[in-house]
Amino acid sequence: MKTSWALFFLALAAGLIFLGVRAIVGTPASESKAVDPAAQTQAGAQTQATGDHAGLRSMLDGKLADAHGAAISTDALKDKRFVLLYFSAGWCPPCHQFTPKLVEFYNAHGGGKDFEVVFVSSDADTAKMQEYIDEYKMPWLAVKHDQIKASGLQERYAGNGIPDLEMLDGTGQVLSSSFAGKSYRGPYEVLKDLEKALK
Repeated sequence: MKTSWALFFLALAAGLIFLGVRAIVGTPASESKAVDPAAQTQAGAQTQATGDHAGLRSMLDGKLADAHGAAISTDALKDKRFVLLYFSAGWCPPCHQFTPKLVEFYNAHGGGKDFEVVFVSSDADTAKMQEYIDEYKMPWLAVKHDQIKASGLQERYAGNGIPDLEMLDGTGQVLSSSFAGKSYRGPYEVLKDLEKALK
């Protein structure tokens, strides 16, 4: 009986020591709060000049097209400060609200010069994707519909819903996202971060 009580108190003491050490050392990184996207943008803006989107261009090699569906070299991304991946679809009502705003921003802020947008469609087929592109006169690039899965972009960068805008620097780091962890910030927040970074 005494042995049982001794083991109980020993286990209790070990647990208290563990909690004390944990409090001093801090919470493990896996449980820590996500990095503030605005802070991420400021930090990333300092390093974006060191890359030429080599990783992204490799993922998109042979898979990129212009707004009319014609194949285009990934060299079109090489000199851009930022590349924004736009995960969207013609069947998505919120996308229809945001896409005209993105077109307006792109045209007003020198899209295609300092930054480029790459559309990654969730439409059912190429025809539906092209119909959506034509409806809003999207001036940016797109991943060919039959190459979207092979590109690996959705697995690597997409959030849990659309519209989803992901802002990347030249090294492939996400500087600003429509998602903060599992919370949806929305694409308008990414445009705000991009506007600040372009100044």
